[in-house]
Amino acid sequence: MRLRVLISSLVALAGAVVVAPVVAPAAAAGQPFTYAQECITSVHNATVHLPANAAPTLPSGAPLAAGDTVAVYTADGTCAGYGVWKEGEGATLAAAGTDSIDASPDGYATGAALKFEVFDVSASRTVEVGAAASFVPCDEVDVSVCRTGTYEKGTFHEVAEFESETAVTRTLTLAEGWNFISMPVQSPLPFGELLPACSSGYFYVPGEGYTAIGNDETLPAGTGAVVQCAADTTSVTGQPASPLVEVEEGWNLVGGTEDTVAAGAVVSTPSGILASAFFRLPPGEGYQPATELRPGEGYWVKTTAAGTLDVSGEPVGLASASQGGGGRLTEASRLVLTDANGRSSTLWLKEGLSTEQRRRFERPPVPPGDVFDVRFAGGYAAAAIDAAGPTEPRAPGHRIQMQGGAFPVEVRLKTDDARHRFTLSAGANEFSLSDEQSSVRIQQATDRFAVAAAQVPRAFELGTVFPNPIRDRAQLTYAVPNEAEVSIAVYDLLGRRVARLVEGRKEAGVHRARLDAGRLASGRYFVQMQAEGVRKTRSLTVVR
Repeated sequence: MRLRVLISSLVALAGAVVVAPVVAPAAAAGQPFTYAQECITSVHNATVHLPANAAPTLPSGAPLAAGDTVAVYTADGTCAGYGVWKEGEGATLAAAGTDSIDASPDGYATGAALKFEVFDVSASRTVEVGAAASFVPCDEVDVSVCRTGTYEKGTFHEVAEFESETAVTRTLTLAEGWNFISMPVQSPLPFGELLPACSSGYFYVPGEGYTAIGNDETLPAGTGAVVQCAADTTSVTGQPASPLVEVEEGWNLVGGTEDTVAAGAVVSTPSGILASAFFRLPPGEGYQPATELRPGEGYWVKTTAAGTLDVSGEPVGLASASQGGGGRLTEASRLVLTDANGRSSTLWLKEGLSTEQRRRFERPPVPPGDVFDVRFAGGYAAAAIDAAGPTEPRAPGHRIQMQGGAFPVEVRLKTDDARHRFTLSAGANEFSLSDEQSSVRIQQATDRFAVAAAQVPRAFELGTVFPNPIRDRAQLTYAVPNEAEVSIAVYDLLGRRVARLVEGRKEAGVHRARLDAGRLASGRYFVQMQAEGVRKTRSLTVVR
């Protein structure tokens, strides 16, 4: 897509003389010049001469080379003439006026300001930049008809100075691996030339997902991208970019274009479409809410509708007032997962978690490749827990998705609510997490994680026997509030012990015991638990 920046006014200094129309020259041999057919060069011409000492420049500030082209455009973007630059001579071009063949404008109207653009065709690509000119005073031009830079057929204009819009240069710091970036300038260079340290990259299209960036594609300013690179510090040069960044409904990758701005100062049009915080993904880390937008970095943000974001930083309003940003949940528990490379991510668990609270913890799309990322299935960093009682069957759990983690992985429990304990499943293994046992280390690599909650035992408890009545085998649960010696046995109606189920020291938590009734006669029995002077009893019936 060609970006056309037109200068609204030019400094005009001179008068005019009548000169025969000049036909614009053809493009230099072997150079693509796709816009030649746009130019009108045969009717109602004015002549414009750009001497070598006018010194037109490209966006980089480099002077024009032989074969590069200067064109003149009307305010509506119509090419009205062009000339090929010749070393030591400059360029002469015809600025065509609109003809009378049809009603549509196809050239200059009388009195319209001359507007220029410089094209670099020497590198086999088209580069368009807005340019401004000042004109030689008429008394210094030895021709009879002279104009001061406004079009009138049959006039002559000689340029005194010619300058492209001021180019800006920004520095991008790239880490080894995947980087979330955005272009802070409008550069004409394709991806492969602009970021030579990067081997591949992706745009993100809301509703569609990641799309690969071709080596010949440009990176629009303000649009975010994720790129895989070698560690490098590179400079990008181009025209200043508009502070208005287009967004679609859903998750968008965006970036700042000029200065570092506070995330809260970003203003949306329509108002109120921001549905999330801005998120950044520092190299080697997980997603983090961003407090500011820095030029060159890419940020995720979710919107409820298509629109634009003003990233100029003007204090028009605080868009972050209604944004979700994660933050904290009170009376909640958190699982901090830290891999072998020191990368960490936090998941929140809260009893009675509301939909609005959960929405604040929605995470952007899973990053590509092996970028470290941890979240609950469904894309959130928070989940509701419905904890079972101390001796009740385990409540339904939540599956955890982890990408790019290096094992061993440490899982640490931090909690504001000590009423709960958690069972963490990792592959075929299970681990208990509570106040007393707050961390575990998972040695074996797996992508199968889940966590379930139950209430922390506050007293010794003996759960019900299931099934009851029993024919062959049964199971029971018992709760231990602190490490203690525990004994559980089965007695008949005469008080005789007929089976021993548990005998020994047990750590705090909920445990299970199995009963084999195969050798017991039909009848009624009692299951008794003893620990630290506490005695709990349950009845049991055996049937044959």
